[in-house]
Amino acid sequence: MISQVDLARSLDAFAPQSAATPARSSEPLPPARAPGERPETTPVVSDVSISDEGIRRLQREGELEQQQAATLKAVSEDAELAAQMAHELAYRREVIVVPATAYTNLATSLYVSGTSPAINATSIANAQSELEKSRLARIALYELESGRGTPPAEIYNRLLVLATARPAGYSIAIVA
Repeated sequence: MISQVDLARSLDAFAPQSAATPARSSEPLPPARAPGERPETTPVVSDVSISDEGIRRLQREGELEQQQAATLKAVSEDAELAAQMAHELAYRREVIVVPATAYTNLATSLYVSGTSPAINATSIANAQSELEKSRLARIALYELESGRGTPPAEIYNRLLVLATARPAGYSIAIVA
């Protein structure tokens, strides 16, 4: 993996050139470093900082990715597990979760992202309707692929792709 420092250093020679003034000579890029090798110079401290909450979120996302990779591996190795998980994913019910602060004042609250129109009973109902349509599409895909004799692991992977559609700005909860 190339670090930003290496990339910036390798592009410094091309900084004065543009489409109007092409490079007069081109020199080869510096050799790539080995994976475990440290940079020769200390990277410049940037103005970007990450909050403790941001670091925790990144760690949670990393853990979630590891769990998902382990699940995909287990599903690819065990057909019975794949069939069970595909069925659960296809038929699971999901509901819209409105934050308590937004729920107390539906008329003036904003979506979680803060950029969309106000949350109101109609927008919640529309988002819930989209979730139900997504669920019906998952069930249809599951039934179609099962009827065709598609391997359960492949059905599960297709359902995962289909399940990524979410209404913008809302949190989702799975109903048991």
